[in-house]
Amino acid sequence: MQKEKIREVVERLPDEFDVDAFFDQVILLERIEAAERRLANGEGVSHEEAKGRMEKWLK
Repeated sequence: MQKEKIREVVERLPDEFDVDAFFDQVILLERIEAAERRLANGEGVSHEEAKGRMEKWLK
């Protein structure tokens, strides 16, 4: 994760904020970035495959 991404999170926070909320946002951002990297590396599943999996789970 880049420092600039952390700065963006800080800039969006109110003047007074809960530290846990800050870390929650940073963790969420890291997870999104990790998922995007996995997709870029071809490690994800297609929309159709995801739909098929959901149909099996819902039966």
